[in-house]
Amino acid sequence: MNFEAGPIIESSKRVVVVLDHALTSSDLIWEQMNALFWRAPKQAVLALAGQRGSLARTLAELSPLDASHLPYRHSVIEYIKQHRKEGAEIVLVSAADQKSAQAAADHLQLFDSVHGNVDVAALMSPSGFRQLPSSAAEDQIVLLPRPVTDGFRSDSYEIVAVTHAARPGTPDKTEVVASQAPKLQDWMKALKVHHWTKNLILLVPLVVGQLYNNLYQDLAAVAGFILFSATASAGYLLNSLIDISSDRTHPEKRKRPIPRGKIQISTAAALAGILGVFGIGGAIILDGDFGLYVTAYLVLVLAYSLRFKREPMVDVLVIGVLFLVRMLAALTLLDQPISIWLVSLTFFLFTSLAFAKRSSDLGRTFALSGTGLPGRGYLPDDRELLTVFGVGSGLLAVVTMLLYFQFKALSTGLYDNIAWLYVVPLVLFSWIMRIWVFAHRHKLHEDPAIFALKDRISWYHASVIAAAWFIADKPGFGLPH
Repeated sequence: MNFEAGPIIESSKRVVVVLDHALTSSDLIWEQMNALFWRAPKQAVLALAGQRGSLARTLAELSPLDASHLPYRHSVIEYIKQHRKEGAEIVLVSAADQKSAQAAADHLQLFDSVHGNVDVAALMSPSGFRQLPSSAAEDQIVLLPRPVTDGFRSDSYEIVAVTHAARPGTPDKTEVVASQAPKLQDWMKALKVHHWTKNLILLVPLVVGQLYNNLYQDLAAVAGFILFSATASAGYLLNSLIDISSDRTHPEKRKRPIPRGKIQISTAAALAGILGVFGIGGAIILDGDFGLYVTAYLVLVLAYSLRFKREPMVDVLVIGVLFLVRMLAALTLLDQPISIWLVSLTFFLFTSLAFAKRSSDLGRTFALSGTGLPGRGYLPDDRELLTVFGVGSGLLAVVTMLLYFQFKALSTGLYDNIAWLYVVPLVLFSWIMRIWVFAHRHKLHEDPAIFALKDRISWYHASVIAAAWFIADKPGFGLPH
């Protein structure tokens, strides 16, 4: 242990608080390494390789800690405050560098001394507390994390206060102060399982091309959906790691599992790697060209998270392209020709929805704070422009569908009653208008695709579209002339 000498405080009790996983629900070194990696990956690799000396010291120099938004445990802070009122000496220790630990101490203003570069694991041993700096205190309380495992790494911890009494014959005692265990709901939120519905677009060519009677193509489409969803979740995890600092300053995003520390940075990074390898590797095995599209999707997601999301208008176009990649991947997997109608409809429709979400966010942010979207490059006056482009893109989607029905659908021979198909763009136009009404009123709080899953009226629209499409495929349902 490397403790810096400090003054001996006359107190009958000393409370030693471990910063990592106890006072906060995260690990400072991982916090700093994550921030450095996305900003300067080469320096992060060199730091891990030990080419710049002590890892903790290197991270303190290259990735200074922002202690103001760390996920502190309020129950532990209250425990510290109670002992501080009783006159106890409060000491903070961390495996991170002294400078980083001091930043956290300066923010909280609760500690009499701070010690970085500490072998925290040694404190868990029965004699570990004796390695602490000299103190006049009779009772020593060490507040530290204790991993709780059930056979695998689950990010579960108990925060225990181990009291070491100086009086002979007095047994040590352990008290659980707080606990942390991510639930299934936390994992589902981190992986954004509800966003997998976006990947149902991979099944669209199966339905439009009436390929669902082919068992091989059915299985291929389902396998493609699973692999694409795994890759998408890898992208969501990586995006959370990239945005962890900004998410902690957001009134809603700070409640997410990774910014809160419910799921550790190290675990999220490892799981992202596993899902990425599984998704891309499986996609390549399933179909080489499909694997290239899945790879391109993940690369584009990373580019969006690192750069494009900060570029106004470009960010929305990239979201449209991500849906376009999904459609191209589906057509490739099912060995269907690339349809300019289908890919154009996909791009215009989902670009319109992306514009609607951005317009709603901008309007809500301006109403609350009078500013544009922080970190996005949008100004308050841009909302009118977003509306023009977004509504125009939605209209282009409807027009593309109408032109397809008029000039292409009849020649495919897939439909007996093609007149029923014209119900579809009418209902689609109605739904797009509904989305934009919500966006205009700043009430589109989430992704439009997720909004549609929760919106009863959207389900009515979908039911009418499905019925019209079904009838168009069946003989004997022709519309009267």
